[in-house]
Amino acid sequence: MLIQTYNKVADLKGSKGVSNRWVKSHEAMIKHLEAYAKREDKALRSLAAKRDSGATKLKAAQKNLAALQKSWSDEVKSRCATR
Repeated sequence: MLIQTYNKVADLKGSKGVSNRWVKSHEAMIKHLEAYAKREDKALRSLAAKRDSGATKLKAAQKNLAALQKSWSDEVKSRCATR
């Protein structure tokens, strides 16, 4: 979308009523927006990777906890049955 906007602004260069200074300032603004979007995308992708990693670890921990609870429950049942 920013590329389309950049192209539209560039097409206005030399048009009646549009100064080259205006076009250059808008082209510069679009380039700044592109750089900002790239930085934000990198930060969001990093956060998403951390979230996914944390979710994977949590799922594994929950699985281990369930196995431990089952083991404990089975041990308690076997001790009660032998009494």
